[in-house]
Amino acid sequence: MWLILITAFIFVCFGLTGCLGSKKEANTPAQVSTEEGTGQKKAESPADLLAKGQKLEGMSYNYTLTSGNLKMSGRVFLQQNKLRSESKQNGVETITIMDGKTLYSYYPAQNTAVKFSAGNSEEVETPVDYTKNVDASKIKDLGTGVCNGVTCRIISVSSAQIKTETKMWIHSQYGIPVRVESSDESGNKTVIDYTNIKVEKQPSELFTLPQGVKVTDMSNLAGKLPKMPGN
Repeated sequence: MWLILITAFIFVCFGLTGCLGSKKEANTPAQVSTEEGTGQKKAESPADLLAKGQKLEGMSYNYTLTSGNLKMSGRVFLQQNKLRSESKQNGVETITIMDGKTLYSYYPAQNTAVKFSAGNSEEVETPVDYTKNVDASKIKDLGTGVCNGVTCRIISVSSAQIKTETKMWIHSQYGIPVRVESSDESGNKTVIDYTNIKVEKQPSELFTLPQGVKVTDMSNLAGKLPKMPGN
């Protein structure tokens, strides 16, 4: 049971599709290109672009993750502090719902759900979270490119304290990542892709359980779960 619950938490975190940002890295021309020296007006600074993304309130997107042998994918719906993540592994569908105060791991096939306190459980990382509180002095501007069919600003952010580097392809219109590559000090890489991004208000019914679902309350135990990778 604990393995299922922990796996359900991991599902909502991450995403993979092939896209690279520089001329040296680009090996899939249909997916990636660079846009240097086009004569267009000067782009806004990376910090200003990231700030734009923090103002978004509602969106939906697909995610794909690869980290070593781990591969996951699904779809997420966000509205301010509410979240719904839908994923399937080995034919089993899992829906995670956060309504701002409570987190549910919902299993439609069994018509059951497990309830956790959002205050005691691990936070779910979204595209907006990756650019929150980024120190502007730590941003390296790598120019512009196209990733997942979207024109992007490519940046790199390093952390000396934990010896990690994160490279992000930032949506030039919305200011959120469409791709995140992170490497730890051992060289292990995690790649997340966000695609089919739609910025719009999400229906409130997405963030509630259907009527008649049998709920097991584990709010008091959520804080004892292991921390998820990347947190």
